[in-house]
Amino acid sequence: MRNKEELRREFLRRRGEMTKEQVEAGSFCIEQRVLAMEEIRRAEDIFCYISFGKEAMTKGLLEKLHEGGKRVYVPSVSGREMRAVFWHPGMAMKRGAFGIWEPAAAEQAAEKIDVALVPGAVFDRQGRRIGYGGGYYDRWLAEHPCFSVALAYDFQVLEEIPAEPHDRRMDAIACPGKQWNIHT
Repeated sequence: MRNKEELRREFLRRRGEMTKEQVEAGSFCIEQRVLAMEEIRRAEDIFCYISFGKEAMTKGLLEKLHEGGKRVYVPSVSGREMRAVFWHPGMAMKRGAFGIWEPAAAEQAAEKIDVALVPGAVFDRQGRRIGYGGGYYDRWLAEHPCFSVALAYDFQVLEEIPAEPHDRRMDAIACPGKQWNIHT
């Protein structure tokens, strides 16, 4: 089995080779799957990443969640800490850590989160995740237990990937062609 760094490099490269049309089409299908999930319909407080590069796009999803009456939170990173801070359409944004957009006034942090929508480089059918190597989501999920959903393109889900004890597993993976419910 290849190690985590080799897999991370390979799958970030493959994702980087996607066309704009592939990203948009895949993201639309992922968005539809997420919005149809029972856990999303029941949730009041949802944490979702702001997409960067060719990650599954979340702008439309964030707006639809907000329009649907959900309290939406997005990541704000300072040093090695990631917080879930309140977000709404039209609010002032700034480039944060790693050049990723985040609210300019990240003052209101979430007290509780029902569902977290999580990015990553590669996943497996048991819910294991290889992220970008900083451990931000693993640490955050360890401190904020909630239903976690990976947003991924179909090619990003393998049969099995290596994992370490501190790696947090996803409860579901939403892909354009399929959804895996792992711990429901």
